[in-house]
Amino acid sequence: MPTETQKTVVGLLLVGASMLTGNAVLITIAGGVGVNLTSEGLAGLWGQAGTLTERGTPLSHAGERAIRRAVETLRRDYLKEYGRTADTRAFDLVRDCAGAVLDPAPDLRAASPLTAQQALAPALGELLHGHEPRQVERLQRELLPAVAEAFRDELAADTQAWARYHGWLIERLTAQSAALTAQLADLPAVLDALRQQPAALDALRDAFDALEAEIAALRVALERLAAGQGGAGTTFDNTDMEIGGSLNQAGGDLHQGGSVAGDPVAAQRPATSTQFKNDGVKVTGDVNQAGNNLYQHSAHVQGSGSAFVFNGAVNAGKINAGGTEYIGHEQIAMPGGTVSGGMLAHLLPDIQRIPHGSADQKALLITLVVQLGVALAALPVAQRQDTEAVADLVTDLIAKVGRAHPNPTTIAYTADNLERAAMLLGDHNPMVCVYAAQISATVCALGAG
Repeated sequence: MPTETQKTVVGLLLVGASMLTGNAVLITIAGGVGVNLTSEGLAGLWGQAGTLTERGTPLSHAGERAIRRAVETLRRDYLKEYGRTADTRAFDLVRDCAGAVLDPAPDLRAASPLTAQQALAPALGELLHGHEPRQVERLQRELLPAVAEAFRDELAADTQAWARYHGWLIERLTAQSAALTAQLADLPAVLDALRQQPAALDALRDAFDALEAEIAALRVALERLAAGQGGAGTTFDNTDMEIGGSLNQAGGDLHQGGSVAGDPVAAQRPATSTQFKNDGVKVTGDVNQAGNNLYQHSAHVQGSGSAFVFNGAVNAGKINAGGTEYIGHEQIAMPGGTVSGGMLAHLLPDIQRIPHGSADQKALLITLVVQLGVALAALPVAQRQDTEAVADLVTDLIAKVGRAHPNPTTIAYTADNLERAAMLLGDHNPMVCVYAAQISATVCALGAG
């Protein structure tokens, strides 16, 4: 019987390959009806998709074949590079796991191909513990793209497997139509074209270039994350704490006694993935949490990690702040206090006053705006013009969604401009692009509701 790790690896491979293939097919179909669609426009489509295969179906068999073919292709390439006598036992083990697709899989969900790949790499590391590192690294880097290419080929050759995948794709697009309409005004035309199965199959067969573009985008995103992380992440896990004074935590250096006017800025450490998890925390003083260096008293922060500065009492059942974590389902009491959001702090009251959307959506938006504001404030002065452009677009976006009757079309247009502007700063801090994209998706969802 397959182990849970084997099922997880296989499940993530199929989830990721299904999303990459789905994006490529939908982009190709959209182009055929005159709609310019990108994978960013499909944000929100895959979050609840889960594993699409059922045991013993043509689609599950296609997935199994795709994994075997992909591993064998990578294995041959590896032998060409390192010689015919090179050890390939890691490849053999993964290939032999392909049959796990025929067994009940865990409920695996990913918001995008990127998050599927980020979950897959450590799962492969666990599966292949003790194997030659260069084999493990090759599989962690290349396996998902190879499976996606093989999966598309299998669907194109197996009409029964394609029929099941085609039905699943229509279900996903229909189920998420409300969330996608705000981002894709021409969604009905794309959905109508997708429902024509012969034409959709042609689009699958023509989707080679689109799939290669999706894989290339995935590689770029991974490279940016790797460049932005520079070392192991830091996690502050605070549980059931009651602090009579202040709580100060930093992924970098903590400098006490700075002046309000500012501090001598110390050299930043290599950017890391810093997370702050606070559950059942009561603080009567200030809470200062920064992803890199933190200057107490002046609240000057550095680095791509976020800083949440609560100047007042905090009594929260749950707060997740900093890094790429979200605030969710929390209640924050701040008598006379404020939240510092860097360059964008002035927007936080406007977000709280948005007349529509759920409390969770607005709390998430506040989190993202604070994260982006702090990231922008830490950028070099030379990027000030581009930084201000991003800040102005966020301000415009919040104003548009704050109207009594927001216009989804103008919101989507401004959101697209925000993401484009953020890309100009991506080389300096990749998280600016991530936060801008998440803000755009959240505001679009608020405007559609």
